[in-house]
Amino acid sequence: MELRKLTEALTILDSEHQKVLDEYERLEDDNEHGEAVMLLAKFFKREDLVAKLEHINALHDLYGNLRPELRSLRDEIDFELKPSFLEEFRGYSKEDAEEYVNELRSL
Repeated sequence: MELRKLTEALTILDSEHQKVLDEYERLEDDNEHGEAVMLLAKFFKREDLVAKLEHINALHDLYGNLRPELRSLRDEIDFELKPSFLEEFRGYSKEDAEEYVNELRSL
């Protein structure tokens, strides 16, 4: 009986992960990078980052474009969340995820 409950719980978790992954990929494909980062911040329950992203998005809306300094702030949040995302959704090891993000930072 316990094994069945565990299997059901894992199936639900996999389903939730798939929903988040599908939404993340859709947002990235639609060039909605800020919303994709927000999705990750919410998924990982990083309220501090959600608040920062809300401010960045509000300024983006106010200016009508994403100014370079706002883009840098958003990218830093993305880089902070990306290793966890790669581990959780892509099966990367912690070391590989960090190496990948460091390569992105150098671009």
